[in-house]
Amino acid sequence: MPQFPQHVQGRPNARSGAGESKLMPSLGVEADATTREDVAATASLQVLAPYDKPEPMEPPIGSSFAIDEDAFASYIARRVARGRPSADTVRGYLSDARQFLTWMIKSHLRPELLNEEAIEHYRASLVARGLRAATIARRLVVVRALLEAWVREERANGRIVSNPAQDVEPPVDRQSPEERIRWLSLAQLSELLEAPTHYEIEEPARAARDRLLLALLALHGLRLVEAHRLDEEDILRRGSTVILRVRGKRHDRDVYLRSDTIPLLECWLALRDREPVLRQRRIQLERQQQGKWGADRAMEGMDRQGGIPLFTSFSVQNQGARITRRGLHMIVTGYLRAIGAKSAHDQRGITPHTLRHTFATQALAAGASMEQLQDQGGWMKPETVRRYAHVLDRVGQNPSERIPLTLKTPDGSLGNEESKP
Repeated sequence: MPQFPQHVQGRPNARSGAGESKLMPSLGVEADATTREDVAATASLQVLAPYDKPEPMEPPIGSSFAIDEDAFASYIARRVARGRPSADTVRGYLSDARQFLTWMIKSHLRPELLNEEAIEHYRASLVARGLRAATIARRLVVVRALLEAWVREERANGRIVSNPAQDVEPPVDRQSPEERIRWLSLAQLSELLEAPTHYEIEEPARAARDRLLLALLALHGLRLVEAHRLDEEDILRRGSTVILRVRGKRHDRDVYLRSDTIPLLECWLALRDREPVLRQRRIQLERQQQGKWGADRAMEGMDRQGGIPLFTSFSVQNQGARITRRGLHMIVTGYLRAIGAKSAHDQRGITPHTLRHTFATQALAAGASMEQLQDQGGWMKPETVRRYAHVLDRVGQNPSERIPLTLKTPDGSLGNEESKP
């Protein structure tokens, strides 16, 4: 359990006063070990409220604080993505906020005792866990937003506070572009796309589904969540052209299918059993109307409800239902391991997102323009696409090769040595 020196705990951010924060109110819970570990996941949210008794550093029995998730979600909806964040964005903010709350409780910190040094300790704890710089940067953004909401509320109640996370920057990202962007070779990609053939005889529908999934990720650049969201209603047919209306992170886009991907789509639609799909659709529509999204939680907030999911499960419990994002992740990871691209101990290197990197690097290497790639992949910033071109340039244009000098071979024979200019 991380501990702070006394001078960190003893220098409060805010002047104590009567009243309770609505965003982070006190929460009456039985404070045992399990509660302190899980309070962030089980508590109803309100932004950051002090303990009932402000003096002890140890949280008193039967008292803690929580976050009002409705209040924080409402704040996010107004302040993030110009007032129109996706459901996934809101969910991610809430998840990161819960983790920060858990860290505060385990560190015996109350909101009014948070200062810049405390936030730096939080950053250090994330670094110590081996999280990537980009992940830490995202979590600090969430902490900054959470505390900014609390600051606004406190100031509205007449208390003088400042945001202790305002000036805390994420750690320097020491990863090279090559380490951040990993992709499959053409040989590996070809082997991956053929891997579902293993199920061809005994489970032809599974083989068809998985082959289409891999093709959309690796040849068309879809994100895993975008494949999860796809419905049959997103298939647009214009003559011999087939287009997928992809619901992206920030905007929708049309993805034109390759001529050899279209038969994969048609094969999957023809082979799958539609009866359980339609039955599950009716069940899910009823749940959605009641606000119970379940496995369709990534669809929450989308304009259309009750669509027929494109990728459905074969499990006994959920046959015909939309496959969860975790389920899709496990399917793709299984194939990556089957072809030897991902080892059993590889937790961070090769992932399903590697297929999106594969799409980008292989398309650029084959002559696609960065504008075409940005449009197809749905990247918002040209800088994001240029990083792929930079990595390819590093691979193909090694400046060391330009030095007009030939080294001796390992057997000691002389090469054609040329003098330097």
